[in-house]
Amino acid sequence: MVHAQDLAHVIDKDYIPMTPDDIALFHLQQDYLYQVFQKILATDKGKELVAKYTKQCDAQQIYRNLLAHSQISAAADVELEALDNFLQNSRLDGTWKGTTAGYVAHWQTQMHAHDELAEEADRHTDSTKKRMLAHAVAGIPDLASIRDTDEVFLAMASNVVGTSSDSPHPRTTCMNYEQYTAALAAACVRYDTKHHTICPPHSNPYHCQRTCT
Repeated sequence: MVHAQDLAHVIDKDYIPMTPDDIALFHLQQDYLYQVFQKILATDKGKELVAKYTKQCDAQQIYRNLLAHSQISAAADVELEALDNFLQNSRLDGTWKGTTAGYVAHWQTQMHAHDELAEEADRHTDSTKKRMLAHAVAGIPDLASIRDTDEVFLAMASNVVGTSSDSPHPRTTCMNYEQYTAALAAACVRYDTKHHTICPPHSNPYHCQRTCT
């Protein structure tokens, strides 16, 4: 549209009209394109910019900000995709050179970064986070047992609900994400201690090494 109507220079961020005639024409073209933006920009960011430059009818500045926003959004999308790929596919195995506690802390850091970047509707629920993390550590029996034991106790509690008065408040739900990560963190400490994982003072726990046994 802008090329067909000879308005390309209006959205050129580097264009500056020089002569009085060019300046007058540029203002008229700015007004026209601003009205177009009012009608076609339906996103929250678009509406925000239209409102911000309503006094100046500055279509050039609106387009400049939209372009910068789209470039930032594109970079965020790439980063978000990388985070999602890690969270869904990463596994605690021989490729991880640090402690199990370091891995779980790193995984949670990546999940936090994902939540910061993602729209609310695209964030993982706590139950999904728990399931993803449980899959990530499933290769270590001592850590996988946390979820397994939780589910066994739930099944046992469900079987006795309504048939026994010994427990007035039987547990009828699995651990939530916060409870699971706390239990998992404790299991990691036990596992790392059991396998003589050494971590010198003030060192990065992600890169601690195990001693020979």
